[in-house]
Amino acid sequence: FLRGTVECCVFPKTGHPPMEEEYWEYLFSQSKAYGLNHIRFHSWCPPEAAFRVADRMGFYLQVECPIWKNQGVAYDENKAFDDWLFSESDRIVAEYGNHPSFLFFASGNEPDGRDKEVLGLWAATWNEKDARRLHTSASGWPALEENAYQVVPEPRIQAWGEGLDSRINAKAPETCSDYTAICEKYPGPVVTHEMGQWCVFPDFSEMKEYTGYLKPRNFEVFADILERRGLSGQADRFLQASGFQQVLCYKEEIEAALRTGNLAGFQLLALTDFPGQGTALEGVLNAFWQEKGYCSGEQFRRFCDDIVLLARLPMRYYTAGETLEAEIELANFGRNAIEQPKVTWSLCDEEGGQVQCGYLPTEEAVGRGLQPLAILSLSIPELVGAQKLTLSVSLDDPRKENSWDIWVFPREVDLEPRDVLVTDCLDEKSRKALLDGKKVLLLTSGVPEVALGFSSVFWNTSWTGGQAPHTLGMVVDAGHPVFSEFPTEDHSDWQWWELVHGSSAMVLDDLPHELSPMVQPIDTWFRSHKLGLLFECMIGPGKLMVCSMDLTSDLKQRKVARQLFHSILSYMQSDQFAPDCNLRLEEIASLARNEKK
Repeated sequence: FLRGTVECCVFPKTGHPPMEEEYWEYLFSQSKAYGLNHIRFHSWCPPEAAFRVADRMGFYLQVECPIWKNQGVAYDENKAFDDWLFSESDRIVAEYGNHPSFLFFASGNEPDGRDKEVLGLWAATWNEKDARRLHTSASGWPALEENAYQVVPEPRIQAWGEGLDSRINAKAPETCSDYTAICEKYPGPVVTHEMGQWCVFPDFSEMKEYTGYLKPRNFEVFADILERRGLSGQADRFLQASGFQQVLCYKEEIEAALRTGNLAGFQLLALTDFPGQGTALEGVLNAFWQEKGYCSGEQFRRFCDDIVLLARLPMRYYTAGETLEAEIELANFGRNAIEQPKVTWSLCDEEGGQVQCGYLPTEEAVGRGLQPLAILSLSIPELVGAQKLTLSVSLDDPRKENSWDIWVFPREVDLEPRDVLVTDCLDEKSRKALLDGKKVLLLTSGVPEVALGFSSVFWNTSWTGGQAPHTLGMVVDAGHPVFSEFPTEDHSDWQWWELVHGSSAMVLDDLPHELSPMVQPIDTWFRSHKLGLLFECMIGPGKLMVCSMDLTSDLKQRKVARQLFHSILSYMQSDQFAPDCNLRLEEIASLARNEKK
């Protein structure tokens, strides 16, 4: 099973691919530390040093001729270009063909024009001519009978232009989906093309690393935008919170691939950032292959390695007394079958305390490939209030562990407003209540111009014409008493899916800088608007809570929204409700939908 990333010829210090083996030892070691076993060289061929190191380390390479689709129109009746493709391929193989790490060969990236005619001949010719490696027409497309394997973009969570309609944004969180039906459409083995592309906020501390030919002018622009918004002090919080969201997306993406028994692997875009095309910060490592401080190789290998435990959970939200049932599987792409596996499971609370635990009955040996282990069935216990629980599954030999968070909510909660006026418009009644010193919960809508989704930004919002979503997770003031009855950390997690789905963020740029939202979506770095989903303030003697998440519709089915509504009301009904930011009614009016004079 191929677990790869894309190397796009990004070498900020030298401006060209290093010719020394030391660098390639570092690059391949970092790749292996994050559970990968191959690299695709996007539209280029690496130097001799890379092949020598990959040979020693047992690391696979996909090499490509230097062709991308914007050159692909040359296939249109351009015989000279066709001849050059074949002659360039001959030169690459003559120079590097004896390296065992050179296992995969493609003509280039995402072609155009007469691609099937020319590239079908190219793949067929090389399959017949040289059996030392596997050949495919190109990365991305076309999928042809002549290909020894297909590299196609379909088997992944989100495609270009799909945005809020993608599975991760449109479908409630679960861990059952896979790509079996998609892979059945293609002849031969299927490898996912450029999977992932989940972005993170810029790490401005990386700028000091640019000591060579490339300078971080892009980061200078992004830092300037952030400063002009008055948000520079939040840069590190944005990085850490968006980093958690990014890893969460990659975990679901990679596990869905591993759950697909007829998928041959994936090629990430990418393990590292890409500073071109407007800047795509889609890596858990930066452009120098360095960690960013929120995900280590050890953490990443829990869900991206040769042996990975999997759990198919039909949902992540439960109520006490419901039955959690999960198919436990093992993606075993190690060298051998695993004899007499000992599989344990546990359900733990946020402090690490064990709520339930046990062993799973398994066969005497678990073979290679995607293998079923057992069905885990347990009754969700009665808990005090809403809680996050973590289901962990461990394999002792070899030592492997993986985990998935679920959220458990009470069957019933108190939603009586009492002394809180709940309204969806700033009308005469709500204005008077505030001016009389009363409490008001204003349920409003944000602006549709900021497309709010659960997933992180895909590739970037500049290059893709502003495709949705525009946000990179959220910063949450988890210690605020408004969340005393709602389980959350200082970043978004899967429980927030139900709350952001269909919601819009409020743009708070024109409000005082001291206003600090309790729930703050992180805007794309190209704009860095100050966004909010929940904030509080004083309006004269009155106390106001403003929320642009849907807290009132279909609450019998929407456990998460019901619980947050309860937690907000409980806080507002307590003596702790004491906002420290003063605003004027006129400043709130622009945020209120259906405003009535």
